[in-house]
Amino acid sequence: MDEVVKDMKNPQILHSQKHINFKTQTRKSKKIGRNEKCPCGSGKKHKKCCLSRSQAPAWECI
Repeated sequence: MDEVVKDMKNPQILHSQKHINFKTQTRKSKKIGRNEKCPCGSGKKHKKCCLSRSQAPAWECI
């Protein structure tokens, strides 16, 4: 951590090092709109039916 702080004080070092490339994740399924019918088949709008369950953090869905 101390090396990072030291490098931040010297911007020339930051530009000379390689940049980290991040991979973006693509959505596997179509995003469901709040006002579309719920995919569970209830006939209700998604926001009134299962929206709160679909917005659960990933670690709760496992």
